[in-house]
Amino acid sequence: MLFIGIQKDCSAAFEEQHRAELTAYRAAAAYFKASNITKLPGPKKLEAEYAQLASEKAKFYEQYKEAKEELLKLKTAKQNVASFFREEEPAQQER
Repeated sequence: MLFIGIQKDCSAAFEEQHRAELTAYRAAAAYFKASNITKLPGPKKLEAEYAQLASEKAKFYEQYKEAKEELLKLKTAKQNVASFFREEEPAQQER
């Protein structure tokens, strides 16, 4: 009986000391259970998935850079057109 009482005190103290870790563990365990994951993937599978995702990221980044360059060109053209019409307005008003 005395041992059980001490064990409860120790487990309560342990629980209090490691509350953040235990909360994260319980959340992860609940996620795995809800997702029906019983075994974690091996390192080779994770490395292959990482390589695939890195490849996709590089492809999307290239598309992003091209779109950003096109946007810069369009903004420059817009500014040029706007400044052209601003210069033309005073010339028409002087006539």
